Amino acid sequence: MEWIKCSDRMPTDKSQGYLVVIKRHLNDTNPRVIGWCSLEDNYQQNESGEWERNGFCWGYDDCCGNGCIVGEDDTSVVTHWMAYPEPPEGE
Repeated sequence: MEWIKCSDRMPTDKSQGYLVVIKRHLNDTNPRVIGWCSLEDNYQQNESGEWERNGFCWGYDDCCGNGCIVGEDDTSVVTHWMAYPEPPEGE
């Protein structure tokens, strides 16, 4: 499997997890891979205080089991993704 640029296309299946590459800031020369990330509906509040769906965001659990959203607290962005490979057979 190969990495897919988010700028080329995004996954459509929100029922599975993905491997993703995250840059912590625009000039990050050492991006990191997160082993489980899911595509989630993203909502934001409009000027009237109502919540509107605003595309998708990447969610993951940190090492303490807390749900996190990529870029929620910093300038992190997902640059690439791939589906999990099939497990090996016959071992």
